[in-house]
Amino acid sequence: MVGVDTRGRTIFWSRRAQSLFGWEATQVLGEIPPIVPLPLHQEWQLQMQRVLRTGEPTPAAETQRVLAAMALLFLSCAPPRPLRGPGGEVIGVLDTLDGHLPAQAARR
Repeated sequence: MVGVDTRGRTIFWSRRAQSLFGWEATQVLGEIPPIVPLPLHQEWQLQMQRVLRTGEPTPAAETQRVLAAMALLFLSCAPPRPLRGPGGEVIGVLDTLDGHLPAQAARR
């Protein structure tokens, strides 16, 4: 799982995210997730803002993410969902990384 706050800063980085992408939690917490390729960053921000604004998940999609080794990972991912605080308010976005990896996941 990867969780970001309302400013797009990483607030949760699971062991699965660490294993999949190669970054340690200490490298990403408090930062904009380094897994989003620069050409997709605006699209990612719009998707996160939609979840924050509506409180609803966005559709699942095929996408790309960057590994710490600077290779691209092509994957289908589950829809990002709202992360809610104790009072039910949306405090961020949670990506569960429930998607699957295509047969040739990493391409250069």
